[in-house]
Amino acid sequence: MRTHTRAMLILAVATSLAGMLTACAQPIYIASDEGYPAGHEPSDPLDESFKALWDKDGNLLVVTLGSSSCPNEPKSIELESPTSIVVQIERAGGPLCTADIAVKTYTIPVPKGLAPGEEITVDLGTGTPQTLPPVRG
Repeated sequence: MRTHTRAMLILAVATSLAGMLTACAQPIYIASDEGYPAGHEPSDPLDESFKALWDKDGNLLVVTLGSSSCPNEPKSIELESPTSIVVQIERAGGPLCTADIAVKTYTIPVPKGLAPGEEITVDLGTGTPQTLPPVRG
């Protein structure tokens, strides 16, 4: 019985520490807004694909769709090369999520090292990387 109690105590402490570390993780985005960026609504209202574009300050905007209570949000950004960025997107929240579709736009500072004046490929994990014009800002 004593070994069982010790094991349960260790499990409880480990779970608490994991929860605290997860809560301390800082998001990679500097802003999140409901809806599409102005002027960038899709022409097809049934288009549920994630999008990438630049804002006027040279930040990367990532547009995702998903449950409003468990949104798809960017978790990491990596500069693969001077002309290629990979953004990892994961579902937040849960385990129970509303069965709706909400659009969220995340503003992410780009990593240093992008090639100025070059088109940039952005991989959002959808299987089809997007090519953006050279970054401005």
